[in-house]
Amino acid sequence: MNIDGGVHVAELNVPPSLFAAGEEEQTSILGFEDMFTTDPEFEGDYNDVVVAVSQDQLSMTTIQNVVNNLNLVPDEAVVV
Repeated sequence: MNIDGGVHVAELNVPPSLFAAGEEEQTSILGFEDMFTTDPEFEGDYNDVVVAVSQDQLSMTTIQNVVNNLNLVPDEAVVV
């Protein structure tokens, strides 16, 4: 991460119920914020870019649940 460049990351707390069976323990959901904390428009929601990191491929159920829970895309959008 480039803190001097205004890029910050945080591991997001995602409810365990959003993960398909067995995926919670092996998955980290990282949220990135692209503004300086001193910027007047800094909102600190860490959803400018969201990345799921896992040893194995995640199920579409988990991906859709996380995307919908974090309100990353409109309900009618499809994530592939």
